Amino acid sequence: MPFKVVLLPAALKTRAKLDSQIRAKVDEALKKLETDPRPPGSVQLTDWKPPKSRRIRVAGDWRVIVNDATQDIDVSRIAHRSESY
Repeated sequence: MPFKVVLLPAALKTRAKLDSQIRAKVDEALKKLETDPRPPGSVQLTDWKPPKSRRIRVAGDWRVIVNDATQDIDVSRIAHRSESY
């Protein structure tokens, strides 16, 4: 059953500013979330709001923070590794 990936405003804003090569890799990772909301290598975040958030590593130094507590996958943040923690 496919999941619906929803980019929240902060994630949309960051995605628009990304270099085209990195944006393509982020888009590829987001597309994969539609079939697997917890891909191999994703990490459950502790002490993070909202709970049930996961970090997915994309394009080496980029991270996508998602919340998969509901049927929709909410992408709350796309950030460089140095800013994502």
